[in-house]
Amino acid sequence: MIDPTEAASWITAGKSGLDLLRSAWTLLPKGAEKDRIARKLEEAELALELSNAKLAKELGFRLCQCPVPAAADAMG
Repeated sequence: MIDPTEAASWITAGKSGLDLLRSAWTLLPKGAEKDRIARKLEEAELALELSNAKLAKELGFRLCQCPVPAAADAMG
């Protein structure tokens, strides 16, 4: 079974990593490559949100069946 304390550390580390990447992204010059990186960061953020939800479910938390606005926007 997953230790909830460790799980919280994983979530924090993942979010910190994405925050660091987003900070570095702001330093890039404008252009197609920056736009491509922005899309990849958004995909990474969505993946982190989905993994956090999966982890919460596996820890026994009941999840709302409502669509998450960020996830709904990213899907189309």
